[in-house]
Amino acid sequence: MEPTDNAIESSEHLLSYLEQRTGRKLRSLRAIDEYVDTITPSSNGATARMNQSSLRLTAGMSVMALMFLFYYFMDVGLQISSLHSAVLTPAIVVSPLDLRQQPDKRIQSRADAAVRA
Repeated sequence: MEPTDNAIESSEHLLSYLEQRTGRKLRSLRAIDEYVDTITPSSNGATARMNQSSLRLTAGMSVMALMFLFYYFMDVGLQISSLHSAVLTPAIVVSPLDLRQQPDKRIQSRADAAVRA
């Protein structure tokens, strides 16, 4: 005999069917409470699982952020090292006009002075 939704079963028949499905004898309130405690997740277990998954997500996002920063700094460093650079040093420029007047003195270049290359 298959159980149907429309059939009204006796409580004794329902209890025996539940005991058959669970493999336990549920003849007292204590036995029923123990069974319910084993099948329902405890609030501590659910919280621990939630904390563990949020911790895993946070750690994963942190590692991804660190990997991005490492890549970014390595890429920027590589681009900077591949740039061509010119090193400019202050030069001493001898002005031809000043050599005629005082040949032994040299004049340092100034920012406002016009100097030919």
